[in-house]
This record gives sequence, structure tokens and C-alpha cells, in this order.
Amino acid sequence: MIPPGANRFLDCVLHRGGRDAVLPIVVMLFAVIGIPGFILYQLIPLYFDYGVEFRIVDIYTYVLFMSVLVSFFTFIMTWTVVRHHKRDVEWIGALLEYAKGQGMNTIAMEPLYGNMKGLVDPWLNRYMFAAFMVLMTANIVQSIMWFGEHLAVLELIVIFFVLINLCIADIYVLHKMRAIDSIQIRFMHSFCDSFLSEQPVLEDMVTGIEMRSLWPHVLLMTISIGTYSLLFSMWCTHVMNVHIKEQWRYEEKVIRWMMARHDLDSITVREYPFKPSLFYTIYRII
Repeated sequence: MIPPGANRFLDCVLHRGGRDAVLPIVVMLFAVIGIPGFILYQLIPLYFDYGVEFRIVDIYTYVLFMSVLVSFFTFIMTWTVVRHHKRDVEWIGALLEYAKGQGMNTIAMEPLYGNMKGLVDPWLNRYMFAAFMVLMTANIVQSIMWFGEHLAVLELIVIFFVLINLCIADIYVLHKMRAIDSIQIRFMHSFCDSFLSEQPVLEDMVTGIEMRSLWPHVLLMTISIGTYSLLFSMWCTHVMNVHIKEQWRYEEKVIRWMMARHDLDSITVREYPFKPSLFYTIYRII
């Protein structure tokens, strides 16, 4: 007989592709820094070598285009955290159910499960989506309408709007992913301890992610007027990717441990089809 929680955990693992996304840093670098940089590389010689003068509306169009790219990846970063957190809540809940079903002491695990459930609120992700849509709309409107020569102030507003959003997203992503990682590691430590008296022994979860102060990064963002956030976002994404990949490796060990513990060749699972959202589909295509 399949023990309670085992099916639920395996279902969570099998459908991780519907919740988790490893963001390719190379693609982010190319889109956020490479494309805008290449455009500047093409335009600067036109000004210095050939004396081509660019109108303020041309510069504003470039700023909007760059801002849409940055805003899109800002949204994707927060979106990835929110979706992964939902899976981790189910992940921990399934193991908690399994431990209870095996008659183990779960006093230390239950508060951690509660902490995980209340850790991430999707409000920031919704705001980042709204910001992306505003900039996308502004880009479309700008391409079909003429606004005159009074766009210098709007340029600065757009730049600071996007950079401030990216700064907030960077801090949010790194703080939440470190917190998720910490809760998960402490939960698995308690989970493994509860089964120490039985064979086989399940090893603790280790990801190598450390809880460190975010204030040095906040200071660098302030000094650089937000531009540091462009590079810092790559590090935040790296930390997020490390956590997700290490979790993938570890949960496969947990499944093998369950199978060995109950002398099973396989664990049957009731699958629940995942229906991808529009933005998830777009991201996978990209």
C-alpha cells in the first residue's frame, strides 16, 4: 500500500516543470544589456563620424524599447519566485503528511510549514506585470503617434521608473529565495531527524546558499542611481537557479529513499494536468 503523502510528493515532483523555471542568465544578459548596447554601438558612430543628429523623440523611443525589455525580465523574475513558492508549499505539505502518516513527531516541522505558506505574497508580481503592460502600451502608442519635442522629462521618468522597479525586484527575489531555501533546509533537517532510527537514512538537504546582508547591495544601488541593479539581477537569478536545481536533485533522492524504505519498485501517482498560462507559454517559447 502506498503511504499517505508519497503520491502527493511524487505528483509535485513530476509536475515541477509547470511551476519551476530556470532562467537562462545568458539570455537575460543578451536582452537586458546586449541588445541595448548593440543599438548604441550602431548609433554612436553615426553621431560622431557622420554628424547625424538624433531628435529627442528618437532617444525617447530607444529608452522605451530598452525599458520594455528590462521590465519584462523584472516581471519574469518575480513571477518565477511566486510560482516556485507555490510548489514548495505543496512540497513541504506532502512530506509533512508523509511523516504524520508514518507516526513521526512533526512538532518541529509544522511551524516551518506555516512559515513557508505565508512567506510570499503575489502583490509585487502583479505590480510588475502592470508596469510591464504600461511600458508596452507606451511603446506601441509612441510608435504610431507624435508627441512633439517635450519628451526629455518623460525619458528620465521612464528610466528611473524601470530602474527603481528592478532594484525592488532584485531585493525581493534574493530575499525571498534565501528565505525559501532556509525554511526548506530546516524543515528537511527536522524531517530527516525524525526518521534517524529507521533505515535507510535520508541525508539532509544542502544547497550552499547562505543568508547574507542585503544592505551592501542597497548601498551600491543608491550610489549608482540604480544602474547596479542591472548586474545584480544576474546574481539574484543565479541564486534562484541554484536553489531550484539543487531542489530537483534532492527531491529525486527523497523519492528513491521512499521507494527503498517501503520496498517499492515504483510509486503510482494520480496526475493532475497542468494548463500553462499565456505568459508561461510565451516564456517557454522565448
